[in-house]
Amino acid sequence: MSRIGESRKVTRAWVLLLFALVLPATVLAEMDQVTLRDGSEIVCRVLDLSKQRLTIEHEDGGHETIPRSSVAAIRFGEDVLPPIKVRVRVFGADDKVRIYVDGDEVASPGELKAGWVDLGPFLHDGANEINAEVENERNVWAYRWVLEAGTQRETFQCGIPRKSGCRAEGRSDRAFGVFPAGRAWIYVHHREGTAEIERP
Repeated sequence: MSRIGESRKVTRAWVLLLFALVLPATVLAEMDQVTLRDGSEIVCRVLDLSKQRLTIEHEDGGHETIPRSSVAAIRFGEDVLPPIKVRVRVFGADDKVRIYVDGDEVASPGELKAGWVDLGPFLHDGANEINAEVENERNVWAYRWVLEAGTQRETFQCGIPRKSGCRAEGRSDRAFGVFPAGRAWIYVHHREGTAEIERP
């Protein structure tokens, strides 16, 4: 065999080796990463995401369905825009405010008053219902909480906490119990990196 033939063989071998090394890295970069509430992580492709379940495809091609309640976070592949930034905080309450995304409580009343709470792990593509409840155990009832999605900010307030009570839902300001404290929808599109708040 001539030196030209040997040179072509060597060049072809290098190209094949380079292709073999680069291809898995490219495929891996496009994979999604799912973090479960127990701390374990799964590298996969997200096929379907709803408020009840997450369907994924493993690297070996096998499919798996995981309850949405078991999922702590999802990080999509590099071809996607930055993660959705949605957060909530309670700035005042007589006595406790609880906030729910599609029926799941997002944090304790103490955590909500201590600082901003990230709603990202609770949100799925499409419409997400946000509900708040205020629990009054003594004196008057009132609340003030804020929901942020990107540059959009919505404040939910009735009465002035620790000053004057709320008179809503046909109740007096000194009623005891658990009452509605605001409702909204967050429309999310993870692949586009967008979230929008809509109040009813």
